[in-house]
Amino acid sequence: METDRGTEHQQAAMSMSDQDEHALSPVSSNDTAVPADQNENADAEIATDESLHDQEDHPPSLILDLGTGSGIWAMQVADQYPSAEVIGTDISPVQPKWVPPNLQYEVDDLEQEWLFRDDCFDLIHVRFMFLSIKDWPGMLRQAMRVLKPGGYIELSELDLRPVKVQDGSPEPATITQWFKLQGGAINHRGFDMQIAHKFKGLLEQAGFEAVVEEVRDVPWGTWPSDKRLKSIGFWHVEQLKQGLQGIAMATLTRSGWSVAEVEVFLASLRREMSDPQYHILDHAYIVYGRKPLS
Repeated sequence: METDRGTEHQQAAMSMSDQDEHALSPVSSNDTAVPADQNENADAEIATDESLHDQEDHPPSLILDLGTGSGIWAMQVADQYPSAEVIGTDISPVQPKWVPPNLQYEVDDLEQEWLFRDDCFDLIHVRFMFLSIKDWPGMLRQAMRVLKPGGYIELSELDLRPVKVQDGSPEPATITQWFKLQGGAINHRGFDMQIAHKFKGLLEQAGFEAVVEEVRDVPWGTWPSDKRLKSIGFWHVEQLKQGLQGIAMATLTRSGWSVAEVEVFLASLRREMSDPQYHILDHAYIVYGRKPLS
């Protein structure tokens, strides 16, 4: 059984760090592609490692982490706000047993009807869920119902649309082909691997106000000259590679490819992913909005 932050999504996620003096919580990613028993925070933190809005003037009393996965974000925000109650939900009970006393995990499917009462949460946090949520408007309607007036929802996601930097670098033909193939397979299952850039519009359509969007560059590989971005790019590609074999074999053989054809394609894909001559960016989106006061 997959967790809400599903296995495939973990394989697609990447690490990045950033600092924000007004962050709600200086937390790590909920899940990365590195197995938890090795190093969940492979390089630094995920591109969406910090909330953008400031809750210090009105500390939250009840926080919901949807699709909590390994539960890391929920544990760290529970430590930061010891007077708050934190609830992490997931369809699989894979979270640790030893947690802060103000944190509890619940087994729940966020695409079903939520049993929380109306107007109860100060903050709802949703991260890395593009392979878990099909009905985003439906999820946002439920979030609007259970948030207190003035409460916030925050969505964080990697928008998997590799973009070639316009600097004269060559076109990554194999990577481009792979994402067309994989994107089609994911869309056929009812998911959207490029949902992140739609978050701002979705929140506004759901009735949230004061919607804020931040977009952060996430490079592929070690081509950037900036040391931090170079490190981020290295881990991004390494984590993408870890899940490549299983994902590609399933997707392509179901589309009629032979195992030998898939292996040849993957060899070419891995070479291209590791080649610094290809200057590619993904983008991480962090978007939050407030439930109206009335």
